[in-house]
Amino acid sequence: MSVSIYELKTQLSKYIALLEEGKEEEIEITKNGKVVASILPKRPKRDIFNVGKELYGDIKIQIKGDMYDDVVNSFYGD
Repeated sequence: MSVSIYELKTQLSKYIALLEEGKEEEIEITKNGKVVASILPKRPKRDIFNVGKELYGDIKIQIKGDMYDDVVNSFYGD
């Protein structure tokens, strides 16, 4: 779905509700007929250490010493 800046400004609550209810996955914002931005619904952040739990059940990972920082940085970056 795409809407003009003016339409979005005047009907913002309506478009936010569409995203919240899952009726729209993305709203493109246009200016003079050209897409200039998009609005996406906020999705819950997945905890990288719990992803395996969804697939394999309760898994415990023990990281000792300085390795913890290296592992976390490899997922999230420095």
